[in-house]
Amino acid sequence: MKKFLIAAALAATSCTQQPQPVRDFFDAGNLTVITAFANTRQKTMALLFGNTAAGRSARAGYRHPEPGAVFRLVIFEQTDNQNWYGSHINGAVRSVESISVAAGGQLVYRLEQGSAPGKPTARIAAIFAHRPAVFPPQL
Repeated sequence: MKKFLIAAALAATSCTQQPQPVRDFFDAGNLTVITAFANTRQKTMALLFGNTAAGRSARAGYRHPEPGAVFRLVIFEQTDNQNWYGSHINGAVRSVESISVAAGGQLVYRLEQGSAPGKPTARIAAIFAHRPAVFPPQL
């Protein structure tokens, strides 16, 4: 009887494992990260990916995007990081938007997943408003 009470007490006071939030992993393929940003009011975080031409265009200030440049903006829901108090990690994918630059320099906007606020021209301007993250060269 004593062993049963001890086992019951241990079971009642043991920690229960919290279910992990849903996390989507976006496969960017051959694209690399141009910049990352978060919106705490909307509880989102985003990554702007691009190919080599897009990276050069971003570093030049998006003034004249190179033909062949591909930009892809992925917006995630923010979820609490259960391994680090007070921090957030990416959760479910909210939207995926892409901009490609045609041979004549024309920008082609496409919403691949989810929904985006505003018209395509406004979305292009909003995406190009984010400065690229530039890391020091490797020594």
